[in-house]
Amino acid sequence: MRPPLVLLLVFAGIAAGFFGGSLLRPSQLDSSSAVAEDLVLPTDTAAVEVSPELVAPGDRPRETPRSERQELAPETATASLFSEFLMVRHKTEFTIGWKSERADLPGEGVVATGAEDFRSEVLALSRALGVRAAVAQTKSEASAQALLDGSGKDILRAIDDGVWAPPLGFVQDEAFAKITTSRGGAGAVDGQAFVENVKARIDDGAVLTFGPGVYQLGESRLRGRGPKNGIPKDVTIIGAGRDGTLLQIGDIGSREDIERITFKNISLDAQNNGLFDQRKGSLSIHLEAVRIVRFDAGHGGCTIFDSRGGTAVTAVNTEFMGGYGRQPGAGEFLDGEPFLGSFKNCVIELAQLGGLNSLHQGQVHFDGCRFRLKGPDPRNWTNSRVTFAGCSYEPIPSDASDLQKDLKNLFPDVR
Repeated sequence: MRPPLVLLLVFAGIAAGFFGGSLLRPSQLDSSSAVAEDLVLPTDTAAVEVSPELVAPGDRPRETPRSERQELAPETATASLFSEFLMVRHKTEFTIGWKSERADLPGEGVVATGAEDFRSEVLALSRALGVRAAVAQTKSEASAQALLDGSGKDILRAIDDGVWAPPLGFVQDEAFAKITTSRGGAGAVDGQAFVENVKARIDDGAVLTFGPGVYQLGESRLRGRGPKNGIPKDVTIIGAGRDGTLLQIGDIGSREDIERITFKNISLDAQNNGLFDQRKGSLSIHLEAVRIVRFDAGHGGCTIFDSRGGTAVTAVNTEFMGGYGRQPGAGEFLDGEPFLGSFKNCVIELAQLGGLNSLHQGQVHFDGCRFRLKGPDPRNWTNSRVTFAGCSYEPIPSDASDLQKDLKNLFPDVR
């Protein structure tokens, strides 16, 4: 990131004052500009007064005892800071900037106003830098605390803010799995009874259990009792096996972060929509022995993981199966960053992986996974943020036409 021009000018002025012009001479200014030729710079920079308390470069300056310090009047301090050399340098750059937009030269009044603005901005710069440093320190401390707390939302936010980057192998660590896995604590809730009671709501730590069969659950039913109507933390949804239980639920989203939602032993039907559609907050998810279907309908919302606040996911023995939607293969795997993902012994079939291949923020690891795709082998990607170990790839011909699968073959009662 280029430093602000004002900051560079301050450094130039300080250099001039410290070293009597030995480091910055008129010939070192922007001589390539025709404007510079019209301006007169000090010819004797050695004449710029150097404070006797300043020492030669490389030596430590002497700390002046408080009893010996003399406070300068504001006008004297300002004059000392804004030396003739610095103000000529400002006028040069100001005029070059003006000439980049107009053919004439700035009038005296415009130049004078520019000089006053320059002084004001320089004097205000230190306070702005202090605010910036404090904000950066706060964010850095928050990311460190997030790692201790196992908070997926804070870790994702730290990555997005650029104050923390996951170290190599972070998503393969057991600590990452704890960040995404529900912690329970509220007891079991009968899933069928919950579906049938439209007024029922769940709390933090709820565990919904479903027997064999097909169940429809609007994503709004997952929202809790709080005033912001967000999905409670640490919710777990368990079925009777991915070949036994189908939960029809799509576009799962919340007005707040979705923290540690877990699906186990179940098939999830996105119903020709996306599975997760988190427009504001982040996602932290654990999938275990899950099958995900009908996320490929060909419209813009068909994405398995879609979050504007970032996603952290662990998936074990999970199948992401395209081909069951209205437009087989026209469903995205990922949209939105940062993305942290660990996928172990998973199957990814007929999904579009462009969002993974272009990942800029985050880290993903596939271990023992099987890819069956129309696109090229992802193991040949050059994106170092996505890694593979023991994975296989089976290409699907780009002109293949018999890709449609019937969900009734898995669940005859599905609608």
